[in-house]
Amino acid sequence: EVFMHFLDLHQGKRADSNVDLASTFGAAELGEIVAHEIVCRLARLAVACQSVKVPQKWVGSSVALGYDSGVLPPRSASEGAIRDAVLVNVFDWGRSELNTVDKERHMTPEEQQNRKKFWGYYKGGIEHLAWVAAKTYLHRFGNSDKWEKVTLTVYDFDSMTKDDSMGSFSVPLKDTDLLEGKLNDSGATLTYSIKWRDFPAGSRLKGTWRISIHKAEKLPNKDHVSLSDPYCMITALSTNGKYKLEQVTSVVPNNLNPVWEETLDVPVASVNNSLETALEHARPGLGKGDLHSMLSNAEKQKSISKSLTGSISVMTRMSSSKSVSSSGFSKWTERLQNV
Repeated sequence: EVFMHFLDLHQGKRADSNVDLASTFGAAELGEIVAHEIVCRLARLAVACQSVKVPQKWVGSSVALGYDSGVLPPRSASEGAIRDAVLVNVFDWGRSELNTVDKERHMTPEEQQNRKKFWGYYKGGIEHLAWVAAKTYLHRFGNSDKWEKVTLTVYDFDSMTKDDSMGSFSVPLKDTDLLEGKLNDSGATLTYSIKWRDFPAGSRLKGTWRISIHKAEKLPNKDHVSLSDPYCMITALSTNGKYKLEQVTSVVPNNLNPVWEETLDVPVASVNNSLETALEHARPGLGKGDLHSMLSNAEKQKSISKSLTGSISVMTRMSSSKSVSSSGFSKWTERLQNV
């Protein structure tokens, strides 16, 4: 979910509806290059953690991800320059220590066990972060075939509880002029349009389906004290069922007839092995075999969090392998250990 917001460039100066793609990268193209570079570096970091011989006690250390999202880069800029501007940095070593073979040899069994526990927290957090990044890339930018349909769902945003559905409907992904869809049996509607957009020859993406969410009307009120705070989520599903992409509009506060006028991208990749290339770059064998069973996106997005832009800091110690029960994540950690 955090990565969904992190790569969201559909608003502000990054919105590219009127951009000349012959001279400027599109927002989806920029997001793809950034996401691919982040997967490369996080996978290398996860692999490096496997090679550490002595358990470390890195308390509070974090991983910062960032990229230049202020403007869309010109095509005169090289892909390498865009990648070089991406940040994947480990920081905050205030309460950490560097353990060595000699230091560990002089520790008591209790002290050794303590370092092993904290290293498990840190390593598990890095593994999980890399897994989520790879999964995000696969489903957002990995489909080189057809997207079959998109489901449009309007939710009421709640900061403290699960977001309530206000209605939904599904439509095929094809060029569609301005159209009003029925959200529920109570008269609520959502107005949308869909248009295919080609990217220039040589792009890492063939093109993108541009889904414009215009407005909703007569939404049911799901709040008890005030009016609902609606947003729209799009959920695209590929023809082969292997790819599932989710994106959201902004939240319109206290409004049952919200107007968004926002456009979300559902990209189609030029090639189908970009993720494999990123993982193989980290370690040969890491990207081989069936990636979909390891990186399934089967669980439905339940709600959204506050939008994040520019850069994020992920506290890896909060995501130990003990707290993640996903079979896909288990396959990922097993692969990291065995390649």
